Order: sequence, then C-alpha cells, then structure tokens
Amino acid sequence: MDTLRLGTDKHPLFTIFEVKKGQCVPFLDIFYYIHKNGRHTVNRKGQGLYEMRNVTLVLDPEASTYCLGRYPSQEYLEKELDFYASGSRQLEDAVKMSKFWSKCSDDGKTINSNYGFLLFHDENKHGFTQFEHAINCLRNNPDSKKAVMTLYSKEHAYISNDNPCTLIINLYIQGGDALNMQVIMRSNDLWYGLPYDLPFFRVVHYTALAMLKRTYPNLGLGYHIHQALNLHFYEWAFDKFRDCEKRFTNENLDVAQPLVSCPQAAIQRLTIGAFVQRFIGLFDWRNHNLKMNVAWEAS
Repeated sequence: MDTLRLGTDKHPLFTIFEVKKGQCVPFLDIFYYIHKNGRHTVNRKGQGLYEMRNVTLVLDPEASTYCLGRYPSQEYLEKELDFYASGSRQLEDAVKMSKFWSKCSDDGKTINSNYGFLLFHDENKHGFTQFEHAINCLRNNPDSKKAVMTLYSKEHAYISNDNPCTLIINLYIQGGDALNMQVIMRSNDLWYGLPYDLPFFRVVHYTALAMLKRTYPNLGLGYHIHQALNLHFYEWAFDKFRDCEKRFTNENLDVAQPLVSCPQAAIQRLTIGAFVQRFIGLFDWRNHNLKMNVAWEAS
C-alpha cells in the first residue's frame, strides 16, 4: 500500500491510500495510520475518538474491497445488501441485520439511510431514480460531467440521528474505455462503516458498468475513488482492533498475494457478483414497467 499525505501535520489537505491490483484494503494499516497521525477528540456524547480529515482510498479496478485484517461478517454483509436491494425504509427491517440500526431512527419507525432506496427506488418529480439519471447522462454523452447520484439531499437538511453518511457518487468515463466511480462521504466509521460500504459501492460500480456496456460494449471497469471527509474510529473499538491484530498475526497470510491466501475476500467477491445481478434485475424491471406505462397511456 502506498500512502501520500499533502499539507501539514496541523492542517492536512488530504491523505491517499492506494490499493493496487490484486491487493485487499489494508484495514489495520489504516487504523495504525489514523491512530498515529489523526486528531484525538471527544464528541458531545463524551465518546473519545480518533479522526482524520479528507482521507481517500484509490482502488485499482482489480483490487478487492475486502478489508484485510478486519474480518467483517459475511452474514451481515449479505443482509445489508439485501436490505438495500429491497428499498425498505422500515426500522424493523433494519434491526433484523443489527440492533445498531435502532440508533439511526428519529421516530422509531423509519430509516433514511437505506442507500438502495436513495439510489435505485426513490423517484424524483421527473420519474427517474438517481441511478437511472446517472446512466442516462452517460448514455447520452460519454464525456458527461453530470452523472452524479445525490444521497444527501435537501430532505435531509435538519438535525437528525439519520442523516446519510454518503453525499454523492459520481460516475465518469475517462479516456473512453473505463468507467470510474468517485464516492464522497461526509463521515465514515472505520470499524462499522468502511468494511461494508466498500462492497456496496462496488456493487453500484459493477451494476453501472453492466448497464453502460449495452451502449459501449468495450467499456471496462475503472478506478474506485472513495473519499471520506472525516474517517474515524472510537476508543471503545480499541479492543476489537487489537483482537483483529492478534488473529491476523496468527494467520500469517501472504500479504503479497492476499486474494490467493484469503478465502474471505473470494467469498465477498462472489457475494458482490450475486447482488450485481439482483440490482441489474431491479433496473430492468423498473424500465420495463416504465415502458409498459407509456404504452398503456398511449393506447
């Protein structure tokens, strides 16, 4: 992993972690780096945390989104992806994944932060979802700078326990042969968020690629740029990090070939592939219904 830091110790402009071809996300290295170079603070709830502003991960098209050394729950990942695909905004559906979600609702009934709902289900007044709009922009013009999906909208501009952590996702075709994706998050929890956010965004990336290959057959997967305006972890997670550290040391994985020596990364990749097919089906189902509605109105 290569790390680049621009700025000063007091006011870093941004820090970049590069995840190269065949590598997994070096979770423990990022933890060490933030612990050493980040800012220690205490939030209004009295919780101590370490944070760093403007942290960017640049994932090669053939890098894995698996956070090596974190051991994320495969069961939870599948449940979260299923929750996103469903488009449900019901808190009772969210807490089936984890009780953690109970903290994220204002009224004890609904959830704003279902990324699947915000991207693939929620229509604007023109009848398009955020994902459909981005795809239409690039189908209309491969050089478009308008293929932006907004998750944090004006509807979320109020004091809440449930403001989406992700601001926007930008798709762009660079050089005519690769679909790149840039994700910008206002806040990203290193322990609970990053290990599960990255696989979902890879699902979005692959789904977009599949849709656009119908127009541009030679289009390939480009870089995934993941930018957190604030990447942090809480002091209560220290023991969890240390447990991961011990387990990782005992496993003695070949870090030069993590995709070969880490079966969990291979399983996550298969899960991503399965859910890509599900989101493709969702996109096609919506467009089929739209065409049927137009035909019905015309008749």
